[in-house]
Amino acid sequence: MRGSPGVNTVIARGARSGEDAAGGSLRVDSQRLTGPAAADARERLIIKVPGHLIFLALDEIDWIESAGNYVHIHAGAETHTTRESMKNLEARLDGRFLRVHRSAVVNTGRIRRISTDDSGHHHVVLKDGTSLAAGRYLEGPLREWMDRAC
Repeated sequence: MRGSPGVNTVIARGARSGEDAAGGSLRVDSQRLTGPAAADARERLIIKVPGHLIFLALDEIDWIESAGNYVHIHAGAETHTTRESMKNLEARLDGRFLRVHRSAVVNTGRIRRISTDDSGHHHVVLKDGTSLAAGRYLEGPLREWMDRAC
C-alpha cells in the first residue's frame, strides 16, 4: 500500500508476496516520510501479531532473542513474538542496539555490567538481571563497544 509523502505508509516485513502474514514486524517507510512523522518512524517498531499491531518505542526494548524464524522482543515485563528473521529485524535497529550472540541483540542502554567467567567468555547482564552469553565471534564488536563506552 503506497501513500503520498507525509502519510504513514506501512510495509509488511517477512511476508511473501500474496501471503497473509500471521505475524511479522512492520515499519513505517521513513524514506517516504518528512518532518516529525519521519523522526517518529525511526524511533519505534511496529509489531504485527494476530488481530492487532503493537507500536513499540525502541527505548522500551530491553533485548531481542532469535528462535528460528521468529524473534521474541523483550520489553519490560512483556515479550512480543513475531515471525521474522533476526537479520531483517536487526537491519532496522539503530546504533543503540548491539548483537552479542547469534541469537541475541541488546539495547546498550539496558546493560548493567559485562562479566568474564573463568574460561574467558563474556556475559552481558541487563538491568533487570537477565544474563546473556556473548558469542565468541561477537566478542570483538562487544569489546569495541566497551572501549567507546568507557
